[in-house]
Amino acid sequence: FDFDNPNLDKPAEKIDKKSDICIGDFGGLNLGVLFDIRYMAVGNNAPGTVIHVNELNITGNIGDNISILAEQLLPTSLQSGLEDQIGDDHGFVYAIFSNVSFLPQGTAFKVGRFRFKWGIDAVLDGPTNPIYPLIRKNLGFVTDRGVELAGFFGDFDYTIGLADGQQFTEEMIMDSMGNPIGVTNKSVKNNSVPIIIRLSSKLSSSKIGLSYFSGQSWVYTNFLDHAPNKSLRANHPGGSADRSKLQYREHGAIDYSVRWGKFDLALEYSQGTDKDAALNTSYQIRGYFSRLDYTITPQKMNLQ
Repeated sequence: FDFDNPNLDKPAEKIDKKSDICIGDFGGLNLGVLFDIRYMAVGNNAPGTVIHVNELNITGNIGDNISILAEQLLPTSLQSGLEDQIGDDHGFVYAIFSNVSFLPQGTAFKVGRFRFKWGIDAVLDGPTNPIYPLIRKNLGFVTDRGVELAGFFGDFDYTIGLADGQQFTEEMIMDSMGNPIGVTNKSVKNNSVPIIIRLSSKLSSSKIGLSYFSGQSWVYTNFLDHAPNKSLRANHPGGSADRSKLQYREHGAIDYSVRWGKFDLALEYSQGTDKDAALNTSYQIRGYFSRLDYTITPQKMNLQ
């Protein structure tokens, strides 16, 4: 690969000489890898440098109206559980169909496994978030299989997503003496598939968005509201997903982002209701997120 002078031209159309049938083009193919190493100190584990994850990604296009993207995160050191911070956010594979004849101009249709658009997370660069936004707190997950319709009218953008939803809960395995020895996944029927809607609009140098989520999903546990969580996934700042049961969740959020010279400000407020059918109980959920970025050197270094 010549990365300094990449060939961005589409390959010439291929013709099957025997049958004279056009078989189309597959072009714009890009391969990428990422090596992520971090310094971590969590709990009773000795601090040190660990290989967090390796990433493989492929992008390309089929013809003029189909784009594909595949990204897979490959954890390399899971013996201590520290690197399980990626949780269910372990990559995505999807295709985007644009210029579909029966859809309005500017509309695209996405299908596969991907990160659904919610709150301020929809406009932030996910990999550079040192502190997780509120997407898992409100949805119970980050990525899932599903379909999404997206489009725009001038400065107004919209996305409507339908997720596959969680199909299992975690169940503790006990030995003959009643001691926990592991966790297994128990298949469950999700009777309320998650729906995620986001509307946003540009206002000069700022952007404001509204998000809505409705469906059955995993529960989220805040450290301040519950006893300390001993799960390895509790390394997420602020809390973690409780995969032992599903609850019906209905949440909404408003987010705002603006740029002032070298400063970028991102804000989000969310609230909603979680309903536990088994206990006939409802919980009121609220969340707050803020982030301020300062550009030290464009494209090279910034302070968050």
